[in-house]
Amino acid sequence: SHPILNGAQVLGAVVTFVDITERKRAADALQRAKDELEGRVRERTLALETALQQLRELSAWSESVREEERTRIAREIHDELGQALTALRIDLAWLRTKCSGEGPRVADKLSSSFQLVVKTLDAVRRISEDLRPGIAIDGLHDLALAIAAWREA
Repeated sequence: SHPILNGAQVLGAVVTFVDITERKRAADALQRAKDELEGRVRERTLALETALQQLRELSAWSESVREEERTRIAREIHDELGQALTALRIDLAWLRTKCSGEGPRVADKLSSSFQLVVKTLDAVRRISEDLRPGIAIDGLHDLALAIAAWREA
């Protein structure tokens, strides 16, 4: 409404009516669409967060299985090859005492066998460390020291 004035005196008013029904309907529809979209966003966000959590759990499980397998393989290599190398060391020590007067060919053969044991021991240590860094391979380390000491004797 607008006043009709004559100087300072109000003579009447002009009143105008505008139908805003369609505008209200559009605003309500827009609000409903916004609310629905926000609900969908919340649902999808929750679904993504759930999937991400499941992916993290799967990744952690996969990593733990991988570590367990690496540890198992490293221990198996350590145990099996460590025993074989220990047996070889014992056999070489026995041969050395039995064949000490047999000449240079026997000494050379024993020396090359020793080198093979040392190289194999180094390979076992390297492979075990590559599979599982920090794994306890004290037995192989002790064996390497024993072989080195025997070589120098």
